[in-house]
Amino acid sequence: MAEEFLASRALMFLGGMMVMLGGLAIVLTHNVWTSDWRVMVTLFGWLLVISGTIRIIEPPFLYAGARAFLRRPAMPIVAGGIWLAIGTVFCLLGYSH
Repeated sequence: MAEEFLASRALMFLGGMMVMLGGLAIVLTHNVWTSDWRVMVTLFGWLLVISGTIRIIEPPFLYAGARAFLRRPAMPIVAGGIWLAIGTVFCLLGYSH
């Protein structure tokens, strides 16, 4: 399914729009530049905006990296673990007070 996604320019555009809109939602509602943990949310939002923009404007830039990523069967599990860790950190920091 991931190979089909990479082969479709329309799906890459749609995925880029979704990532960019999610990042814009974070940036527009939580653009906090402080010296504590809350700046991580702002940086995450900006990273999503940049990632979505790259997916929309220059999808061939992502093809080689994505295909190399998919060739290794353990990489999706590692990526899932990283996203789980990011979500856990944001939940712990957000709900600890």
